Amino acid sequence: MKLPGGLKSFVIVAALLLCALVQLNAQEMVLDYLYRYDCQKDYPDHLMAVKKVSGGRAIVASNRGLALVRLSELLPHGTENYLDRLVHINARNLYTLHEPHIYVNLNRGENESSTGFCVVELNGDTLSLLNTVDETGVIYEKMFIRGDYLYVTAHSKGIRIFDITDRVNPVMVGRIDDGFVDAFSIHVDGNTAYVADGAGGLKIVDVTDKTAPTIIDGEDLSTAEGTSQDVTMKDGHVYVAAGGAGLAIYPDGDLTKRTFRHCSGCAKHFAWVGDYLAMTTMWRVLVFSLDGLGGVEVVASESISRRGLESQLRTCGGIGSIYDNLLMTANWDFMDVYKLRPAAECTKADINCWPQRIRFNPSGGKERVWVQNNSYLPLNVTHLVPSDPSFTLTPLSPSTNGTLDPGRWASFFVTYDGSVPVEGAIGLYSNDQDENPFPIQVFGETAYLDPGEPVIDFTFPMIRKDPQGGGFLEEQFTLSDHFGKVIWFNLYASW
Repeated sequence: MKLPGGLKSFVIVAALLLCALVQLNAQEMVLDYLYRYDCQKDYPDHLMAVKKVSGGRAIVASNRGLALVRLSELLPHGTENYLDRLVHINARNLYTLHEPHIYVNLNRGENESSTGFCVVELNGDTLSLLNTVDETGVIYEKMFIRGDYLYVTAHSKGIRIFDITDRVNPVMVGRIDDGFVDAFSIHVDGNTAYVADGAGGLKIVDVTDKTAPTIIDGEDLSTAEGTSQDVTMKDGHVYVAAGGAGLAIYPDGDLTKRTFRHCSGCAKHFAWVGDYLAMTTMWRVLVFSLDGLGGVEVVASESISRRGLESQLRTCGGIGSIYDNLLMTANWDFMDVYKLRPAAECTKADINCWPQRIRFNPSGGKERVWVQNNSYLPLNVTHLVPSDPSFTLTPLSPSTNGTLDPGRWASFFVTYDGSVPVEGAIGLYSNDQDENPFPIQVFGETAYLDPGEPVIDFTFPMIRKDPQGGGFLEEQFTLSDHFGKVIWFNLYASW
């Protein structure tokens, strides 16, 4: 049966909401929001990763340094207070074997500094930089510590193995320079290393001889799906955060048994919360239970949306776990702390909205926004506020007097009158403690290419993978050269 366009859209949206409701009712756990560490207002950061340390403390990594915070001193509405700060380090990930030494892998620094890793000492409540290790022209990515060895991924340059018997002065003892597409992350089990190789999928490496590691199996550009960015292992089963392909599962580490658990967003980073596997998808955190056979099931989730009427970006990069089932998320502008607990013990309301970004035709238009109670407590939506009078709103419907029961949803319409160029946000005020107000970004006429406007011809540089030679070709793309063709772009970048 062919449905009219409007009815088809309604059916699709209703089906999505029904799926969300079913998922909510099926979840046995919740991520209860507790408190937050804010970036310094006078020293803006992008928080990238977080790692627990002793004494109920955590180290937060950012592109301007490290901050040591005490979790018991954080507040529900956030605090900028910290115990110590080590600046001018463009930190990406954090690794510890035994305190006091922490290994920090680095992005490009403020002055194009090292892209290797550094050794930091935690002495009481003080952080000190002890040493930096790097290679000219090589960018180090995620790392892994097993025994007295530090395993490092190096994108297209493969992997490196360092002896860290001397914790402050690591010595490279082995490496593989070839056979990788974009090595992002590594997990070592005994004498076998599993490498998340970006668009090259999963690689398996024999590291019995640390001086001469060898690739023994793996996927390639033709067999891999997504972009593998993190890898972990439990009970012999290998799990890969495979970008847009979601969670890739390799039962018993067998490449031929690969399955996927597709998720919205770009699967990026792992952390273990007890026996549960937590994974970020850039804008969301998912918590999985494992059945011991390689199967997974979502038991809890939390949207990591833009927050505040200024719509500060909350991209969920790194996550970490700590005692008592606490999960910490590094969200660029915030480090949030949640407690994973049974649904029956839920203590916080949680709002969810779709869409979170609306672009109108410059002449005006009308769009619907769906609001859902994503928690197991009543959600009280007190008022809706547009940032500009060019946007007008209808009340929530069906009428709930502002209260949504667990799993229930309602909607409202946003109308843009096209009178002036404007971009702003709709603030949804509720009893959700960590997303109040919840922002819906709205764009009327802008300085950018708006819906319905003709595309101006453009040219940009492009690097394309050579399917024959395997190398990269530098080319240019001009839109008018492809008139009448369907153009498909697949963007994949690191910076």
